[in-house]
Amino acid sequence: TYRHHLETVRAKVSSRNNLLCRLAGSPWGASTHTLRTSALALVYSAAEYASPAWCRSSHTNKLDTCLNTMRIITGCLRPTPTEFLPVLSGIAPAALRREHHTNSLVNKALSDDNHLLHSTVRESLQLGRQRLPSRNPFCRHAAALRSSPFNATQSWITSWQSTLKPDQLTIQPKSELPPGGNLPRKEWVTLNRIRTGVGRFNYNMYRWGLSPSAACTCGFATQTAAHILNHCPTYRPPVDVDLVDPDQATVNWLRHLPDI
Repeated sequence: TYRHHLETVRAKVSSRNNLLCRLAGSPWGASTHTLRTSALALVYSAAEYASPAWCRSSHTNKLDTCLNTMRIITGCLRPTPTEFLPVLSGIAPAALRREHHTNSLVNKALSDDNHLLHSTVRESLQLGRQRLPSRNPFCRHAAALRSSPFNATQSWITSWQSTLKPDQLTIQPKSELPPGGNLPRKEWVTLNRIRTGVGRFNYNMYRWGLSPSAACTCGFATQTAAHILNHCPTYRPPVDVDLVDPDQATVNWLRHLPDI
């Protein structure tokens, strides 16, 4: 079942996440491009090694819950829905990345007569009834991928379209950093917390038991990201801000916001 293997990989990924945490900070830290490149090179390379062999295991969630690297890259808080993190960090979800690696292996084996898995993949569509329904071998997975062409980007976009998200989070999934990734660490973190609506707003702090009131400093009953963007006379941006591709006016507004 690859349980022991995935627990070992999880420990390795956790130690590498700790290294990335040393490079990131709230008002300071390495650039977002550096954090993302380091995450792909150190964390995801270990987390996805030989993934076509074990990606069908029922214990993959042990590793997925440890892949909080995207929180480090984006600066998002722990209560942020995990569906938002891949879009903000420009890294596809772990399950889709494993499916992509498996699909690449299937295509490579099918096109090379000398590949060790060539006959397995070639004959996968001719398999009969499975004797043990609880098993999910590679040959069955290869048959499923061959019968319905897999596209990781399109699958990601389709999943994102059906995800519930705030009105201000209108970024589309891409395997690259979204606009704003070149901002300093503080402005980048503030931008992402405004986008997701999960930050140290009084409404959230009150829900978490860290503030005696959910009211805004302007006197409104609840301080949320939507309130700050649209109604707050104290923190509302002076002009229409562009949270998709931040311009200089948006950056100046983010710079003068309190730590959220």
